[in-house]
Amino acid sequence: MKDKKIIGIIDIAKNGHAYLIREDEDDLFIHKKRLFNALNGDTVSVGLITAEKGKDSEVQGSVSEIKIRKQTEFSGIIDINKEKGFSFVRTAGGKMPVDFYVPLEQLNGAKDGDVVVVKLHRWYKKDKSPRGNVIRVLGKSETHETEMGAIMFKHNIDYSFPEDVMKEAEAIPVEIPENDILKRRDMRNDLTLTIDPDSAKDFDDAISFKKLDNGNYEVGVHIADVTHYIRPGSPLDKEALDRATSVYLVDRCIPMLPERLSNGICSLRPNEDKLTFSVIFEITSEGVIVKHNFKKTVINSDARFSYEQAQEVIVAAKSGVQLTAIQGLKAPQEAFECIPVLNDIAKKVRAKRFKNGAVSFHRKEPQFILDDNNVPVDVFFHESADAHELIEEYMLLANKYVATYAHGLTKPYVYRTHDLPNQDKLQELSVFVNQFGYTFNTGGNTEQTKESLNEMLKEAQGSGEEAMISTLSIRSMSKAVYSTQIIGHYGLGFKHYSHFTSPIRRYPDVIAHRLLWQYVQGKNGDISKLRDNCEHCSDMENRAAKAQRESIKYKQCEYLSKRIGEKFKGIISSVTDFGVFVEIIENGCDGLLTKDSFNNENIHVDVENFCMNNFNNGDSYRLGDEVMIQVNKVNMGRKQIDFKILLN
Repeated sequence: MKDKKIIGIIDIAKNGHAYLIREDEDDLFIHKKRLFNALNGDTVSVGLITAEKGKDSEVQGSVSEIKIRKQTEFSGIIDINKEKGFSFVRTAGGKMPVDFYVPLEQLNGAKDGDVVVVKLHRWYKKDKSPRGNVIRVLGKSETHETEMGAIMFKHNIDYSFPEDVMKEAEAIPVEIPENDILKRRDMRNDLTLTIDPDSAKDFDDAISFKKLDNGNYEVGVHIADVTHYIRPGSPLDKEALDRATSVYLVDRCIPMLPERLSNGICSLRPNEDKLTFSVIFEITSEGVIVKHNFKKTVINSDARFSYEQAQEVIVAAKSGVQLTAIQGLKAPQEAFECIPVLNDIAKKVRAKRFKNGAVSFHRKEPQFILDDNNVPVDVFFHESADAHELIEEYMLLANKYVATYAHGLTKPYVYRTHDLPNQDKLQELSVFVNQFGYTFNTGGNTEQTKESLNEMLKEAQGSGEEAMISTLSIRSMSKAVYSTQIIGHYGLGFKHYSHFTSPIRRYPDVIAHRLLWQYVQGKNGDISKLRDNCEHCSDMENRAAKAQRESIKYKQCEYLSKRIGEKFKGIISSVTDFGVFVEIIENGCDGLLTKDSFNNENIHVDVENFCMNNFNNGDSYRLGDEVMIQVNKVNMGRKQIDFKILLN
């Protein structure tokens, strides 16, 4: 067994141990002592060994050779010791469990405490730390711009665009030639509006509304016609594909397209003629789709509503009041009148979607209020309201009907797929929620499992454990990806689903637009790199999500660093072998409650049973328990928050 060598990719866990990821085979455990200088993401050759595990033994891996280094440049905080003649760059821990040794002559102008980029120079097996040299100074640690810059560097996210891309973008005219308008359905006189976040600048989508003579409604879902402006294979197109998605950090958007396009030419701003690719529905008041078609169009939005403004109209209508004006908003009366009707139809469409098997997740996202210096002064949960769900339902309809059309032609397309969840994870979820008195049946078929899951999520709404149960339910699901394969979307309950509605910020939507337009014209689209592009876009989406989460974590740390000693009510969100994590109920900030924080030696963590026991007083702290905690300390460098429990 020792002579057998296998190749795979290293995935390092927070505790320093790792797994070898192999295609079509189970992951192989590797003890941190047997990594032999391999780093996260490296492609390695591994030998198999038999290792003792308690009373039993198991096959584990031992790294014998590093084939490919995934990464050779890392960011961290530098500690300079001039007396001893060397320095160390402290990385953020986690998946990078070692620090870098840097000779003083390789500092490149860095000062003690700076955040720097260090390049791996060499790392002999006998050395505890790799040797590196500073190639870039990002700035003083624990400052906003430096930390955001470090996150962008870590995930290879660049705010600036290459010169040839900017030159191409600048050459695109703002004015739409009359000849382009004549080739399209002119819908500039149709009542049209956008509903977006108050801070939004890139308006991908708009909705038009018209009552038909037969009593039905024509609802147009109009999407920015980005593909009219970016030519396949051009520098602008290549850069958009390389980025694949816009990235949203707490304080900024790093756009997929230059702002001249994303916030200007393509953005469906009010009172401006805009080119769009539209899915136009005839729909009844009961939410039944009578017919639909796909058209290249030109629109002129009559009004730009924020979510809050649209919600104000909806709430007033529920009370029997028809708003005709909102302070600071310029919109025709017809726009105020159509929103409640659109909302009523959307609710009926939504109800049918859940009846047909969609999963009802209620995941809350933390929102920050930053002052002029980008310091967080408040953190709160963003609550999804009718106005958000209104827009969501019409976008889902468009995405569904586009994908269904492509499937009907039996031609290759880019689908957004969501596979069936892992049965073991569902079983773990069932065991977990049972502790709170909820039942979740995993023994039936797919539809029965969905129905049971929805009932459980509905029952948990409004409870203290709702957010945690929803989060754990999402974690039990498979990840949604872009694919040429048609396996459906489990979470939405759709057999066919694509992403069509956000080409300003998602490249898969650009691909979807190009292929759909070719198919509508009876032509064949370019599918030569379709599968590779789907995989790339999925990877870039995952990268963007990680960067966003890290920016949120940093701002949570910064927020609580100013609140040392303050008390909060929290929920135990996970149990590890070194303590429990607690999530503050009011804002979602999470931190660690270590065994040491209890100041006694009779603390035992029972990971298998999701609890931590205090044998001094008989107390038990279980996953999902509500506890009072105090902010004890915050390590900004490590992005770690430590809590102290407040005993009764």
